[in-house]
Amino acid sequence: MSNSFNLILNNNNVVQVNGFYNQLKYTFINGSFKVNSDMKLQLVSAQIPYSFFNIASTLNNNKFIIQWPKGSSFINYNVTITDGYYSYTDLSNFISFYCKTNGLYLLDNNGLIQNFISIQTNTTYYSVQLNLLSVPSSLPANWSNPASLQFPTTPKTPKIEILNNNFSEFLGFSPGVYPPTTQSTDYMTLSNITPKSSSTNSIIFRCNLINNNISIPGDILDSIGIFNTPFGNNINYASTLNDKKVSMRTGTYNEMTILLTNENNEPLQNRDPNLLINLLITTPLK
Repeated sequence: MSNSFNLILNNNNVVQVNGFYNQLKYTFINGSFKVNSDMKLQLVSAQIPYSFFNIASTLNNNKFIIQWPKGSSFINYNVTITDGYYSYTDLSNFISFYCKTNGLYLLDNNGLIQNFISIQTNTTYYSVQLNLLSVPSSLPANWSNPASLQFPTTPKTPKIEILNNNFSEFLGFSPGVYPPTTQSTDYMTLSNITPKSSSTNSIIFRCNLINNNISIPGDILDSIGIFNTPFGNNINYASTLNDKKVSMRTGTYNEMTILLTNENNEPLQNRDPNLLINLLITTPLK
């Protein structure tokens, strides 16, 4: 038998740190709380909005360069991706919109935009596929050039320059230029490293009251997976174990602090403070 204390933390307990909501603080009502050596803490349930982006300036993965053929050479377009959550299809659409905005397109004989740069997933090879189509040296028959695109002197394929930043991990291409040499034909290639489409696949709960002697860091309470939760929905967790309790650190405390991190122990870049966390403190009956 044991005594138990149920604690509910919500948006009133959330602390904003560097613009993100990844800390919660609970001030004990009597001004202090004594933790004995036989006390344990358990994460009972949690609801966390899936509001952390996978491309952002804070993740250092939102920049790359388009090298576009013009005349006898190439000109660089420094692309900055707007912070957000992107599937690879979303990113391909963003690139298409960027190219249209900068006049890097033609209209085919059906009046449809001809995109010369696109990306797609290749599930067979667990890869991202980069597609770069050759830009003609003159306007094809029955096509139109509404943006007055200046053609290369000979057909050339545009290039993508992957910088030495985390966009390389997201797209799955090591830093470099693709294609590495100038060519006149269409170019398709698969990612050469495993693409990492998300900076967060699970959420770790760390707590200043935890005494976990066999883990580093030693304040890990629990972790939860995101599973198939769509971006913008709640990540819901309910413990299915009756005894998933962790030993607490003895001492007297004025407050309890919960820190949310990703699987690499990096603070969660959560943008929505509407969290709900249910904790259970237990102590054996004397």
